[in-house]
Amino acid sequence: MEAFRDMLQFCELHDIGFKGLPWTYDNGQSGRRNVKVRLDRAVSTDSCSNLFERAEVEHLVSRCSDHCPLLLQLGREEQMRGRKTSRYEIMWEREESLESEVQTSWGESGPKNCLGSVSKSLRSVMDALQVWSKEKFGSIRKELEEMTKKLADLQLINDDENNVQIKSTINRMNEILYREEMM
Repeated sequence: MEAFRDMLQFCELHDIGFKGLPWTYDNGQSGRRNVKVRLDRAVSTDSCSNLFERAEVEHLVSRCSDHCPLLLQLGREEQMRGRKTSRYEIMWEREESLESEVQTSWGESGPKNCLGSVSKSLRSVMDALQVWSKEKFGSIRKELEEMTKKLADLQLINDDENNVQIKSTINRMNEILYREEMM
């Protein structure tokens, strides 16, 4: 650790700091054999830090590696607000009620006697499918965030009983990630 500090002073670098788990490596063993240390760091020069004043490093949770990935965010940009684009999700096709939902919303959208009314009906179908999707599937990204937080909390507690919960949480995350990949 002292050699690391000497190197930082020699190169005029400083540790950016972090948020999240207090370690970046966990050997995954139980009891006294468990090792959790912060091996990985992000460093910066003063000029770079001045350029990116709002830079943050986050230790992310990994479900399949003994090292935590590091996420460097240089600053938060304001996101543009506007009408959200509706997209057809391939995962919907695994749900039997999709066809009846499309038929019902298409039938309720009124007559289709010109291109404008067909376009309006298609928007109506997509709006109905978005509502249907939220009811059937919920928010996959929100559930993934919740499961990631749960995994981080479980990893903070070091006992054998937690290992079963950790494995269960990882299995659920894998299922959610499969759904997200389909999206």
